[in-house]
Amino acid sequence: MIYEYYFQLIKFYKIKIYINNSWDNKIPAIRQAINDLSGITIAFQTSYFNNKDAAFLNHPTDVVFSWGKNSKEILNPKYSYINKLFKIDPNIFYCKRNRKKIGKKIITLFDTSFKNDGYISPVLYNEFLKILLLKINSSKNLYLQLKFKYSDHEKYIDKENLLLIQKLIKDKKFRYFKKKQDNNIIIANSDLVVSIGTLTISAEALFKNIDSIVLCNDAIDKRFLIQANSIYPFAFDNLIQFKKNFDDKINFKNNNLKIKKLRDFFFENNQKKIKPHEIIESFIKT
Repeated sequence: MIYEYYFQLIKFYKIKIYINNSWDNKIPAIRQAINDLSGITIAFQTSYFNNKDAAFLNHPTDVVFSWGKNSKEILNPKYSYINKLFKIDPNIFYCKRNRKKIGKKIITLFDTSFKNDGYISPVLYNEFLKILLLKINSSKNLYLQLKFKYSDHEKYIDKENLLLIQKLIKDKKFRYFKKKQDNNIIIANSDLVVSIGTLTISAEALFKNIDSIVLCNDAIDKRFLIQANSIYPFAFDNLIQFKKNFDDKINFKNNNLKIKKLRDFFFENNQKKIKPHEIIESFIKT
């Protein structure tokens, strides 16, 4: 049924290219339908994959634009039925710092999706959030920005944390991003980026040479964490280690060299510039 629906839709509108960047169980049927009509599927890697266990969630796609130093080895084009894989500079992350000086260090928290039976539960999220709120409330020099992934996430914050947030608001040390905002701009204008769940936001911050720290879910490859943290501590899968290193980071010591080394761990330097839109346009013309 799914295949037949998309086959007729693609045929009627004479679609030549289907672009996706998310996990969807309809994509394999869409790829088969568009391939049968001499078209192609294209995907952009939007999350940072550190191992094959995470990368298997990618659907087989004809053409993939990927970023990250080891993305080709992780995605494994032959195994994943990817016909062409292009390594790109994540230029979507480029953004200049352009903010008003407020006399405080800006800490930005990006939350994640969470549920009771998921990697990140509401209980764990509130324990994590309390660490940040207590520390920022106790300092005159810290300012917190909170970016929700989904607009309804505010309902998961418990009463104790809501009271701590109210205190920050009263002291003019807090800001919600409730409306849709460009992550690139928010990250570029932060002094420390904090995230929970995946490594993607932290990797984006490192790309801009901005310090970051993340509480990972326990699906992250432990060997990968050891290797990355040996360069510069930034990713942890338990609250004890997260809190210890968060306390260190808010001292804002000059760790620019270590941050750059960790950036080089994630990203390739002097990579050949590839413009995806030009490649896509070439497929349209053929």
